[in-house]
Amino acid sequence: TLTDSDALLSAKQNLPFSITESDIEENLKILPIPRNRNYEYHLVYTVHLSTKNNIGPAEYLCYVDANTGELLMRRNEIKFELPQANIHVEGEVYTTNPFNSSSVVDLVDLKVRYNNTNYYTDSLGEVVLPSNSGNATYYLEGSYTQVQTNSVVPSFNTSSTISNVVFDNTNSTISERTAFYAVNNIHTHFKNQFPTFPGLDYAMETNVDIGTGDCNAFYGGGTINFYDEGGGCQATAKIPDVAYHEYGHAINDYRYNSGGSLWNGACGEGFAD
Repeated sequence: TLTDSDALLSAKQNLPFSITESDIEENLKILPIPRNRNYEYHLVYTVHLSTKNNIGPAEYLCYVDANTGELLMRRNEIKFELPQANIHVEGEVYTTNPFNSSSVVDLVDLKVRYNNTNYYTDSLGEVVLPSNSGNATYYLEGSYTQVQTNSVVPSFNTSSTISNVVFDNTNSTISERTAFYAVNNIHTHFKNQFPTFPGLDYAMETNVDIGTGDCNAFYGGGTINFYDEGGGCQATAKIPDVAYHEYGHAINDYRYNSGGSLWNGACGEGFAD
């Protein structure tokens, strides 16, 4: 159901380099992906992109789902001798709610700053830095969300020789990590429905543990906001469903309200759900 041009847009997404040449193979292919001792089979476009990254030339091989537009894989076919740093970033979050056990998950689309250049983790929480010397700074901020508590983005600096970087209670709170996870999760879901809509492809300000209220959360002015624990309620940033709902208001605002279709408050709440 996806056109060639849409497949090309998906293959290029989040690449910070200028594409000098692109090509889509004429024939579609089947890509098997291992899942729980079985396979999921995806009909895919094969896209080739030529560019130049921070190290040198790059020839990216990309597989794009021909029905959903999801970028399933992108790999640089050019190999270098430079000792790169291959790093995985993860964090402990609530994937459902605070009354269930927390889980350690990959932190995707997360910003890593190295030598005054920003890099971002991929869909597996992995990032490749051009060298394994020196330090890098990791932020609970990325392509689609910027988590803040009292206007401060959680971050820490560590050696680029560390291959598994962990956001935990020494550098962030579980409210902050869960908010980051949930906003990225719902943005991915949205892009699966509207792969060519760019209106929400920005780091949405995500304010956590606001102390002026409790038992609630709200969306406004392109930001989503969560109240701290109190009034018999958990901190709402710990509940991904709340983040999904508030981001739903952003979808209403950016995707639908341009047509004046959600002025009715009850309709807006329903569509946010």
